Amino acid sequence: MRRVLAILQHHRDANDRLHPGLFGRILRVAEDYDTLARRSGKLSPTLALAAMLKWAGTRYDPVILQLLINALGAYPPGTLLKLEDGRVVRSAAPARSPETFATPLARCLRLADGSPAPDDLPLVDLSGKGPLHLLRPLS
Repeated sequence: MRRVLAILQHHRDANDRLHPGLFGRILRVAEDYDTLARRSGKLSPTLALAAMLKWAGTRYDPVILQLLINALGAYPPGTLLKLEDGRVVRSAAPARSPETFATPLARCLRLADGSPAPDDLPLVDLSGKGPLHLLRPLS
């Protein structure tokens, strides 16, 4: 019964007078993040979360949205970043701890000279790598 209610309620806004249940609110946040960050191809995962944050408390349950942000980190998996040394990387892991919220592990896609990175390179820990520059998603 909870599954059916969640499916029926997940398009309701968090502040709707017919307040959706917990599972419906969770599904709303998860489905909208997936649609914005992955299916549309127009927003990076970071920008998708930023867009959703504008609607916290109205469309989305603010606590559930904040839990998602805390779990994914400042640069959720899939986010394209350019490092100070010119390398292009894709965030490969969610936040590991509060201390590493803004410095994920990433897979190198392009070396500093612009050439494709070999597939066998280990993940790069972005801690102490200088400022990170958010790149537009690939369309």
